[in-house]
Amino acid sequence: MEIKSGVPQGSILGPLLFLIYINGIAYSCPDLNIDLYADSSILFKSDTELSKIESHLQSNLDYISKCCTYNNMDLHPQKTKCLIIGSKQKFRGDKHLTLKVNDNILENVRSQKVLGVYIDCNLSWHTHIDFVCKNLNNKISLLKHILYYLTDEMKQMFCNAYLVPIFDYCCTVWGKSNKSYINKVNNLQKRAARLNLHKPV
Repeated sequence: MEIKSGVPQGSILGPLLFLIYINGIAYSCPDLNIDLYADSSILFKSDTELSKIESHLQSNLDYISKCCTYNNMDLHPQKTKCLIIGSKQKFRGDKHLTLKVNDNILENVRSQKVLGVYIDCNLSWHTHIDFVCKNLNNKISLLKHILYYLTDEMKQMFCNAYLVPIFDYCCTVWGKSNKSYINKVNNLQKRAARLNLHKPV
């Protein structure tokens, strides 16, 4: 059938054409603070006054909403969240942003997953490290159940394929969390090594 707009789902050129299609948003307004990654977009603004941040972000949202309407795209207010990042001293009291997309008020959250990493309001990385530990526990439990059937080479392949990527992903960002939280990850790393080397767990 003749395609008058868009591209067939699953096409090789689809992602590239989409990036070309939306890339102009980042350069069309000099006042727009936005990071684009595939179909994920992050608006940001820093200031000492919350009212200025709110005003700036709302004007950015209004502008993006107009761009999307003009280009026959839809924004998803239910998938859009607000996150204020600051020190614990700055967060005394109930502080939140009141932002709207197409008359829908956006939800304020204390942490949000961005490209696979949970960012929390104090940049403590506790939420992300808990997520990492849960993932590691699941994979180590699987390794323990299939250990009897694996050769040493297979065990090494399992660790490199399933465990190392979890340890390594963005660890330069979250790896500076407080020592007690990092110790949780270190203990799981030692547990995996002991299983791999036939040492008592």
